[in-house]
Amino acid sequence: ARVVRASGRHVHWQLQLTDDPDPAANALPGGTLLVSRGALAHLNSEAELAAVIAHQLAHLVMSHTDLKNASLPAHPEDGPIRSAQIDADEERQADSLAVRYVAQAGYDPRAVGSALAALHRAAALRCQQELARDDCDDAHDEDDPHPQRRARLARVALAAGSAGGELGRDRY
Repeated sequence: ARVVRASGRHVHWQLQLTDDPDPAANALPGGTLLVSRGALAHLNSEAELAAVIAHQLAHLVMSHTDLKNASLPAHPEDGPIRSAQIDADEERQADSLAVRYVAQAGYDPRAVGSALAALHRAAALRCQQELARDDCDDAHDEDDPHPQRRARLARVALAAGSAGGELGRDRY
């Protein structure tokens, strides 16, 4: 709720935790934010969870999840069929807004980068285990709308600066 207040927008939203072991988070049309059990397992603080929520909230605020842009699943707990309708520019916007929302909510904005890095490491590990590939850390799926990992993390780190804030590790 802190990051929603920090957005300065009156957005109808609902957080749902999914039982998916894969690290994932999505924003659905209508204001539902999905965060998987797998994502929670790889985050290390309340601030990192706030960062994930803030990123998905940014997609809602910027109308990236309008019905014209999304494929809806038969069951919301399954998450979107594919969110590739969101493009790399929209992902960069969501990253930038997430840094702002997290900072305005009183959390350390650097948690946005650490959350993204943690989720990327988890996805790379899963890729290595399932596909027995050595290049999973640097591989980039052509259908993936997210910006390249290194450039994305650098952009988020620059936006976050050296500002401090609450991490909430004890509460997480």
